[in-house]
Amino acid sequence: MIRSTALVFSVVATITALALPAAASAKVAKPNVLVVMTDDMSYDNLKFMPKTSAFFKKNGTSFTKNYVSYPLCCPARTTFLTGQLAHNHGVDSVFSPDNYIGWETKDNNMAAWLQTGGYRTGVSGKYLNGYGEISQTEVPKGWDDWQVSIDETTIDAFNVRYNRNGQLVEYGDPDWISRTQAFSEVVGHQLILDYPGLVSNLFSFFMSRPRPWTFGTTVDANYTTSVEAATARQFMAAGANSKKPWFQYYTPPSQHREDIAEQANAGQDIGINPRIPSKYIPKVENLKLPRPKAFAEKDMSDKRKVLQPPTTPNDDSPECVVKQCIQKLTHYYQGRAGASLALDDEIAKMIAELKASGQLSNTLIIFTSDNGWLMGQHNINGNKYLPYEESIHVPLMIAGPGVPKGKTNSALVANVDLSPTIVAATGAKPLRKTDGMSLFSVMKNPSKGRSAVPLEATRKLFVKPGNFPNPEDTPYYGVRTKDWMYAKYLETGDQELYDMVRDPAQMNNLAKKSAYAKQLAAMSKLALQLKRCKGKACVR
Repeated sequence: MIRSTALVFSVVATITALALPAAASAKVAKPNVLVVMTDDMSYDNLKFMPKTSAFFKKNGTSFTKNYVSYPLCCPARTTFLTGQLAHNHGVDSVFSPDNYIGWETKDNNMAAWLQTGGYRTGVSGKYLNGYGEISQTEVPKGWDDWQVSIDETTIDAFNVRYNRNGQLVEYGDPDWISRTQAFSEVVGHQLILDYPGLVSNLFSFFMSRPRPWTFGTTVDANYTTSVEAATARQFMAAGANSKKPWFQYYTPPSQHREDIAEQANAGQDIGINPRIPSKYIPKVENLKLPRPKAFAEKDMSDKRKVLQPPTTPNDDSPECVVKQCIQKLTHYYQGRAGASLALDDEIAKMIAELKASGQLSNTLIIFTSDNGWLMGQHNINGNKYLPYEESIHVPLMIAGPGVPKGKTNSALVANVDLSPTIVAATGAKPLRKTDGMSLFSVMKNPSKGRSAVPLEATRKLFVKPGNFPNPEDTPYYGVRTKDWMYAKYLETGDQELYDMVRDPAQMNNLAKKSAYAKQLAAMSKLALQLKRCKGKACVR
């Protein structure tokens, strides 16, 4: 079960130490806050978001070295909502009971702190994995406007069930939604011990559906990212006539593949995934799959045994060797590119409406992702969770009051720093001992950035991984500095050490090379300290 997290009332004086920007002072109105958190967006997907990138390039600060401590949806999003690392907030899986379902201190979240501090709070999109699998009408403490998708419909691009402030509303194919929700309730009430069995169970929920049943309906007007953007814009528009500042958390599924549809089809390639509105298809359908240096890495002898390619590839395996998965990975790439283009347009609309309503100048806007995504690097065919660069390195761009304009910032920062940054901007009082730091001082002086970001996966993704689909997803702890990355895998004791200056693709594991023994020992010691850290001790 999830560990309890003690509620620690922070001292008001600590907020001053976080370099409070002028916008949050008593003489200036508190800023509105808009956070856009994409889903599974890797850093390189920014090239498909030209409007968003251009806005922050002109009006804000763009970070080039932002890292996620636990690159997995639910733990990472809980870190955002608490300002704590996973080993302190206790949410360490996407599956029951260690996801939203078992989060014992869920009412002690950043929205509740902001609400107590005089803010109207709203969320539109995906909240946390497991939400709605037990109670579909629950509205957690802290939220004035709750527009949240129900798991597992959350990651369907066109067929979703929402809880709109206690009322259930559906977009798309009712039959597909009903079958998805029936499966979700099974997942929500069972400990996930056997993933192959889980997929077989999922398959059974869709077998009786008349063919073709690859997806539910695909109607542009029901596109999840756009539907959720519309409710977010409504909430922010209402703020123009309110005396209270607002906090809007917009969390579209965006780049996340449509897992339910894929696994309902036995894990086979199902075309562009995720699906996208029709107007974006011509822009991406001919894109070729990039093959960076680490793609289909040939010599994996320096890495864990579980990552070694099988001697006899199984063409029928849902998670096959890269050479047998090119088409599927290509469709992932096309879908993720189209989803980025669509999200780019929605963010442009938000910014335009904020400007038209006179709210833009007093709105702190943060754009980021919960985690990245591996696309064939090191022979990993679509995954996150792991401590490799494509998984842990994600976008972060900030604009608004107190933020330097037109700056590119190379300081080392982490997702655990976002909650303290928002607390500093708003004057809210966190009711947890947070593990991050405000980024306002770092934005003004990059030398004040971190020297190290903790990395961790505190439990297996699947309790009984077996050989399908991700046997490599086993617990680890580690650390990313500007120049090095280190990880230790708990089940086998394997270690990885990479010189990120000379080997940014992480092709050459130095952990077993005697010339790097001192560096290995230093990184191992630092990682172990961060594995157990709490509060200020987590900021290095």
